[in-house]
Amino acid sequence: MSIYALRRQLRIQTGAAYFRGFYAQLDRYVHLACRYKHPLGQAYFDLDNFKTVNDTLGHSAGDQLLITVVTTLTQHLRNTDIIARLGGDEFAILLTETGYADANSAFQHTHQQLQHAMDVNGWPVTFSVDMVTFNTPP
Repeated sequence: MSIYALRRQLRIQTGAAYFRGFYAQLDRYVHLACRYKHPLGQAYFDLDNFKTVNDTLGHSAGDQLLITVVTTLTQHLRNTDIIARLGGDEFAILLTETGYADANSAFQHTHQQLQHAMDVNGWPVTFSVDMVTFNTPP
């Protein structure tokens, strides 16, 4: 199976968009936020020690970890928020119509749930997170 077929399969399994789809939706939501003067939040995060899981537990464990991450995000974020996998272990979340306080609260809760999912499964993974909010989108 080619790398592209594997990526397509993982996208189907996780349900997360890839970077092209994410940036297309980001562009659309930035325009809407500008038009209606709504705030917009965005978070980027990276799975620390993901390679260790793949190397020690195998790629099927790594795939399951990615699926768990997306499932956890989906369960703890709103249906209107957009979740995307940008690369191997990098994700982005677009928090539509969300200012700083709400975005910070939502992502702190989600971060705790993600870490809990890693601990329950015995995966030595933590998360590096950067978040930005725009009261007036660019």
